[in-house]
Amino acid sequence: MDLILADYHLDNDENGVDVVGEINRRRCTPAPVLMITANYSNELKQRIRALGYMLINKPLKPLKLRS
Repeated sequence: MDLILADYHLDNDENGVDVVGEINRRRCTPAPVLMITANYSNELKQRIRALGYMLINKPLKPLKLRS
C-alpha cells in the first residue's frame, strides 16, 4: 500500500497540500496522505481533514509516526 508523507510548509511559497494534490491527480488511484506540520491553527486542521488527509503536528515522535 502506498502512502504519501508530506510536510505542509515547503520552499518557494509551495505547500504540501498543492504538491500532494498534483501527485494524486497523476495516479490511477490516489494514495492516502499524512500531512506533517508545525502549524497548530484550527483553520489548517479543518482544511487538511476536509481533504481526507491525516494530520500530525511537529515535533513528531517516531512512535507516533509508526502508529
